[in-house]
Amino acid sequence: LKYTVADYFLIQGKEAYKESRIADAEKDFQRAIKYGHDLTNSVSTFYFEKGLQHQNDPKIARKNYELAIKYNPKDDTAYNNLAIACQQLYDYNCVNKTYEIIFKLKPNKWESHYGLGDFYDGQGEYDLAEKQYEIAIRSSDQAMFAVAALARLKNKKGDYRAAASLALKGLQKTNNRELQASLYKDLGWARLMENKLTEAEKYLEKATKLDSERTDAYCLLSQVEESLGQFNYARAYIDACILTKSSLPEVFRWRQELLDRILDK
Repeated sequence: LKYTVADYFLIQGKEAYKESRIADAEKDFQRAIKYGHDLTNSVSTFYFEKGLQHQNDPKIARKNYELAIKYNPKDDTAYNNLAIACQQLYDYNCVNKTYEIIFKLKPNKWESHYGLGDFYDGQGEYDLAEKQYEIAIRSSDQAMFAVAALARLKNKKGDYRAAASLALKGLQKTNNRELQASLYKDLGWARLMENKLTEAEKYLEKATKLDSERTDAYCLLSQVEESLGQFNYARAYIDACILTKSSLPEVFRWRQELLDRILDK
């Protein structure tokens, strides 16, 4: 009977949530746990899944992840997702506090070191980002997003040999098309800066075939084709570089360089 009552309140809580009666849902969940202490993880999982369902609305996602953590304070994955939601909301105090908790729970969680690196990257704190990406890579062979992110930063810093080495290693370990596109882009970028233009062209074209919205690859291809004297191709890639969406600072810089040259002419 005790567990029947607990399950009843658990179901009532889920129904209340569905009807946006969050306070009532909380009361029902508390009652459910009173009758069935082992239901705390079930309630936490419920809120966690609701957070996932609202990934495109970070404010709602954040609230759900916070509730998931309330019922399971050791859920490092919920903390990780909370940090991402806080980053999307520009609540940097929340980001820093959340990562501190994660690393106490799981010092070597590669996803979180990558996430913190991405946060620093977005703030232009490239040395701090690089450090976190390196920790992620040391922590797990699965940290391919960190490999791609670090390869990009190595190119930005002018360490083209390191960028190419990371990209080649990453390409041997992943079948993810998004990651492959990013890694081919970085390999092409490194080869361009080493003046290995034919190689650069090959890798950058692979990047755009894998991901037709890789604006950075189009910008780099415009430079390659111009250096090869293929001005018609270069113009087409310039158009793609300028018109395709991107929030990357290097793309803004390349666009500005293109516009400056056009105005100088």
